[in-house]
Order: sequence, then C-alpha cells, then structure tokens
Amino acid sequence: MPAPALSAQDLSEFRNAQQLAYRCAETIAGELKPGVSEKEAAALMKTWLQDHGVKDWFGPRTVFKGFDGLRHLGGFNLAFYPGKQQLEEGMPHARRGQARQVAA
Repeated sequence: MPAPALSAQDLSEFRNAQQLAYRCAETIAGELKPGVSEKEAAALMKTWLQDHGVKDWFGPRTVFKGFDGLRHLGGFNLAFYPGKQQLEEGMPHARRGQARQVAA
C-alpha cells in the first residue's frame, strides 16, 4: 500500500514536533546529574513537554492492527520502559548529538 500524500502543512507540523522533541531532550540532558534515575528523567521530559503544549504523544498511529505486544513479543518487556537505574558521575549519555559524561 502506498504511503499517503503529505501536504506542506503536514510536513511543517511534523518538523515542529521534531524540533520540540529535540529541544526537550537537549534541555533535560542539561539537567541530568548523578543520582537521577531513568524514571525521574522521563518524568522531567513529560513535564517539560506538557509545559510546552503537548497533551498526548501516543495515538492510533502507534497501533498495528492485529498486533498484541504481549502475545507477539512473548510478554511484557520492561526493557522498553524507564527503570530505576541512576546516573553515575562519568556515565556516558547522549547530548547535542555527541556522547557526553554525567558531571557532578
């Protein structure tokens, strides 16, 4: 099935969403310090996005008809969710497209 045609407005809105997501990642990366857990970082990102007008970031576009992740992937996979692991000083993370290290 061919991809649907996208209008100039569709592409502009997509570009705006990408830029907003990138600004969020950049901002939160600048706040990461030793001791911050993955869950805490995810919560910071959620708050930042909501403060910048994002109301929902998942929808029907992320659903595949007939696909049940629990059944098709062999169960619930926590690897795809933020965990309790905490950042440690010197631990690498991505920021501005480059590998960085967490600083105290």
